[in-house]
Amino acid sequence: MKSTWLCLVALAAILGIYVGMSWESDIPAYYVVLHPIGAVLFVYILLRSMTLTLARGGVVWRGTFYPLEALRKGMA
Repeated sequence: MKSTWLCLVALAAILGIYVGMSWESDIPAYYVVLHPIGAVLFVYILLRSMTLTLARGGVVWRGTFYPLEALRKGMA
């Protein structure tokens, strides 16, 4: 029950932010409906990227494969 209230407070805060933005810019307040869709798509993109990177053992960028070992060495 407590988590339900926290979710409702979070949704009200997001709605308040969009209403405030609509007063200061040309962004309509009804874009708040698209916020959860965008959040789900963003999480999907992150998880897919992570899964592909781990499965391949590296990253393909502009047609070149970069192994994870080489990328980790570059961070040190």
